[in-house]
Amino acid sequence: MMIFAFPALVFTISLSGLVLALLFQGWPDALSALAAGSSLFALGFLFMKQR
Repeated sequence: MMIFAFPALVFTISLSGLVLALLFQGWPDALSALAAGSSLFALGFLFMKQR
């Protein structure tokens, strides 16, 4: 269960960011872009952690 917790959290944040980007305009759109890109931030964090 703990193995899938972090990927499930990143998936949920990314998916909600994509949905919110389709529904809202303005400043919520910027927040949703950050949420949609959270998987890239998580991937970068994991690569930096391995070094």
